[in-house]
Amino acid sequence: MAIGKTELVVAGAGLGYALGGPVGAAFGAGIGLQISGQRAANEAQAEAEARNAAFFEEQAKFFEDATDRELAIFETESDMIIGGQLATFARAGIDISGSALGVIAQTKEQQSREKSAIKAEGEMNVKLARLKAQDASAVADTLSSSSYNDKQAISTALGAAGTALSIGKSPFSKKKTSKSPSSGATVGPDKETSLGTIYNPRRNVKESFFA
Repeated sequence: MAIGKTELVVAGAGLGYALGGPVGAAFGAGIGLQISGQRAANEAQAEAEARNAAFFEEQAKFFEDATDRELAIFETESDMIIGGQLATFARAGIDISGSALGVIAQTKEQQSREKSAIKAEGEMNVKLARLKAQDASAVADTLSSSSYNDKQAISTALGAAGTALSIGKSPFSKKKTSKSPSSGATVGPDKETSLGTIYNPRRNVKESFFA
């Protein structure tokens, strides 16, 4: 079952709080919202790709029917052309032999080439439409798969954490308290000026400003 938006935000906030307190909770909740948005976008895109796949499959069926219809019409017209040639030769008293037979044979050859071209074009259109349908269906399956969405969520979380660390604003880092110098720290020497030696109280030495 897919994890909902609320569950993602609560889970992110809980994990963030465990690692970095209130700031980490806000950071984790933000990541949860981002992941939820990505999943919603993936779901919408998957539905769109599924519709595309159905459309391209319908288109492939249309091309199949259209090609069959075009071939049937072409064959009918071809038969009419051959019949007209035979009738013309008969009315002219020309025997169906020799040159007359050659004309009919040439016409049939041209019709055969045209028929092959119509069939090839139809098959190509059907193949292209089916490939588009398969691609759209594959994209829809990927976008709706839990493994893809889980990997994307992990990538998003790691990317956000890496960005925060790279700019030194990790919500999981704890502030370091500054320490005062220890009592055994080295104390600098007295400073020489035009007025003489300036007394350094940390050295516990009393000196005059004038030589």
